[in-house]
Amino acid sequence: MQRSFFILKEWMKDSVWFSDGMLHLNVGLALFLAMVLILRRNPRRVVYAWVFVALLQTVNEVFDAWIGISRSGDVNWNEMGKDFLATLFWPSVLLILWKPLMRSGK
Repeated sequence: MQRSFFILKEWMKDSVWFSDGMLHLNVGLALFLAMVLILRRNPRRVVYAWVFVALLQTVNEVFDAWIGISRSGDVNWNEMGKDFLATLFWPSVLLILWKPLMRSGK
């Protein structure tokens, strides 16, 4: 399973021309917006979408730590922090600004 996850992640990185950080930014934003659309009738959709992205990113980093430990016996905490920041950047900005944006649009 670990090898399959690693191969899937490497395929994703190689199939797009984005850097790792840019991939995290775009995937985080895309997942957040997709969940907001799926939950559009729920008044807490923005919070649930943010939590969903945060949970998926946590799972991703757990797998990255697992891969890192099995390969080098170490976890790259710096890279993990950068990945969290990149993935949750736009979802966090939208979470904060959602209500003001919705009020101004009405």
